[in-house]
Amino acid sequence: RKLRGGADEDDGAVHVVTKVWYTHLGYARTKLSVLESMERLRALNDGNANIKVHVLLHWPRCRDDVEWMDCEGEEDRLPQYVKEVGPPPHLEKDRAWGESWRALEELYDPTPEEKARLEEAEQQGEDGQVRKFPKVTIESIGVSNFDTDDMRGLLSGARVKPAIYQGNLWAALHNRDLMTTLREGEVHFQAYNVINGVLGNARSAPNAFRQLERIGRDLYEAGVRRPGGEALEGRPVFSPGTVLLAWLVQSGVSVVPRAASDDHAVANSPEGVMSVPMMGEPLRVEVERCASALMRGEDIENPAVHGDGAVTANFWNALKSLSPMSVFWIHGETGEEVIQHEGSISPGQEMRVSTHPGHRFVVYDEARTYRREFVVTKGYGEHEHFAVEEL
Repeated sequence: RKLRGGADEDDGAVHVVTKVWYTHLGYARTKLSVLESMERLRALNDGNANIKVHVLLHWPRCRDDVEWMDCEGEEDRLPQYVKEVGPPPHLEKDRAWGESWRALEELYDPTPEEKARLEEAEQQGEDGQVRKFPKVTIESIGVSNFDTDDMRGLLSGARVKPAIYQGNLWAALHNRDLMTTLREGEVHFQAYNVINGVLGNARSAPNAFRQLERIGRDLYEAGVRRPGGEALEGRPVFSPGTVLLAWLVQSGVSVVPRAASDDHAVANSPEGVMSVPMMGEPLRVEVERCASALMRGEDIENPAVHGDGAVTANFWNALKSLSPMSVFWIHGETGEEVIQHEGSISPGQEMRVSTHPGHRFVVYDEARTYRREFVVTKGYGEHEHFAVEEL
């Protein structure tokens, strides 16, 4: 619905995210900003790349209560030709972003007349000669840093719904109203401030940081043991940063990572993140708990008090007369049952799960005529064995 083309058409494409700054809010200024960006991208393209642009409104408005924003000063410093295109957006704070969205809608999904006019403007050079540009297309439109009320207003009146919401990771962890609004509107969340925003508080939440280190070691060891895992041998264990990025990607959130060194660039690369094994739901919940604690600067309890590492739970299918069994983790707040293994445990076989004290699991047979719950009672660093036996 939101992205043009399919996976096959996307091969070899270069995706670029560009943002409209709040000085260029308003219908005419936004169109000017986007068209200038497209022109620069075309000038940089050597003709071989298929550049797909994702255009976001960076902020819904310039805010007087944000110290680093200088609404009047930035307006005064704009080139004269920008000022002449449209009115100052900081004087129309509740209206300008709506006009900007209308401009993005027309650029993304223009009427036939608008499309013809844009194509003519793109091909007509200053010398009056028609020229061909390398391919640069607007792939999607979206927003960044909108609050919940602004998002609800946008979603209720938009002709083209936003494809992307780019926001601080804090919102994903602590702003449930916003995340619910995005989920209901089918808007994809893209997180920034992941590495610095979380790991920058390691001194304030050392236990949470060490827990992420432990999870990285466990995931690395699990990756080495799986088929094809020899590719990981000789590489560094997964860092807390890589664990965070993998957790987000596996949870359906895309990220905008930064890298302060070549080593970090490799660890944060798509290849590095995708080499992390899939996390079960209990482990994803634990990573989220650590990330939230680090962002808030409020530490978790020290797992070392209970031993080192998670609880290892072994489920053994002792029912040789019944069908294979499937193990589900029970979410502590919602009661949702989340499968913990692709496939099932055949009679006489066992399955190992890395979990935490107090977590609950339920086991079913294929027909769901057999159901039995288990509660983890062991402490960190210990093993607990569960036998799936006759009720």
